[in-house]
Amino acid sequence: FASDVLKLDELTQDEPALSPRARGRFIHEVFHRFFEQWDRRGGGTITSDRMVEARAVFSEAAGSLLAPLPEGEGPRGRSRIFGSAISVGIVDVVLGLEAARPVEVVERWLEYRLEGAFSLGVENGRRIPLKGVADRIDLLAGNRLRVIDYKSGYPPNVKRALQVPIYALCAKERLAERDGTE
Repeated sequence: FASDVLKLDELTQDEPALSPRARGRFIHEVFHRFFEQWDRRGGGTITSDRMVEARAVFSEAAGSLLAPLPEGEGPRGRSRIFGSAISVGIVDVVLGLEAARPVEVVERWLEYRLEGAFSLGVENGRRIPLKGVADRIDLLAGNRLRVIDYKSGYPPNVKRALQVPIYALCAKERLAERDGTE
């Protein structure tokens, strides 16, 4: 509300470190770059057999983004992403989850804009105007999809979270419009 409606900027910190919001944007950008590069190289599904390859592409994508970070934030960012002797990095968690559920990825939509009127799964119902951006939508084999919303903080309560299910319904409509299928 403060950012979108009131147009207020986040307060800057005295120390040269990323704010939680900037850190979240940074993580989003790293994943966006990784999946762009992965797909450009014909990556497709990330499996346990391809973890070393995926981690190398991730390292390459993250490297160029870590370099311009403020002094002191680079090592923290690298540790957050790649882990350390005492913690697991985000890359290992995300790639591990991908490899644990190896489903054939046919196409990937990154930072996919969902804008317009949607029926939200109600056939011949009232269409609702919505606007949003899904971090990632994987179009899977068998005409299925998977919506991914990266969270750098605490995950939302799954019983109350609406963003991902609504994005999934909107993406399903867009896919049906594009392919002429249900």
